[in-house]
Amino acid sequence: MRGRVFSANFVIRDVCLLLGMAGAGLADVFDIRTLIVVSSGVLVGAASWRSSCPASAGLPRKWRRSLRLLASAPTAPRIGAGRPATMLDFDRLMALLPELGRWR
Repeated sequence: MRGRVFSANFVIRDVCLLLGMAGAGLADVFDIRTLIVVSSGVLVGAASWRSSCPASAGLPRKWRRSLRLLASAPTAPRIGAGRPATMLDFDRLMALLPELGRWR
């Protein structure tokens, strides 16, 4: 994500912060209980609007499919105790990182 995507995210974030600061300033004018009820109504309204969008109708089906795929995925091999490093391993490492060879 770069360019326009990040720019849009930053603009939305900054506008939301400004709206929050403006809302905090409204506490000097209006009763705080009224502001809490209004902000709760806005939050519930946005959530109900989002849940009724046609785009979110298939989301539970997609989530179930994703969870099923994750559950059936093969497990990754675990890191065990392994074996102790040998001088041959250190020689191979020095071939990859010549800076380590100076300290010999």
